[in-house]
Amino acid sequence: MSLRIHLRHVRTVDPAAGPLCTPSIRTWCRRHDIDLRALCAEGIDIDDHPHLHDDPFVMRAIAIARAEAAPGAQETSDAT
Repeated sequence: MSLRIHLRHVRTVDPAAGPLCTPSIRTWCRRHDIDLRALCAEGIDIDDHPHLHDDPFVMRAIAIARAEAAPGAQETSDAT
C-alpha cells in the first residue's frame, strides 16, 4: 500500500511554529510540482514524487503520515 500525504500532514510538520500559512503551502507546492488541489482533496502518493524524498520537510510530513497510518493510531479527520 502506498503512503499518501495530505494537507493535514504538511500543516502539522512543525507544531511549535503553528500551521503553515496558505501562501507558504502554495509556494511549497509550486516548488515541488505538487497539485495543491490534489494534496487537499485526496493527498498525494509519495511514490509518485521520488524527488521529494531528499526534502527534510517532506520527510517530517511522511513520518507524520506513517504514524497516523500505523495500526492502532487514533483516527483523524480529513478536514483542514
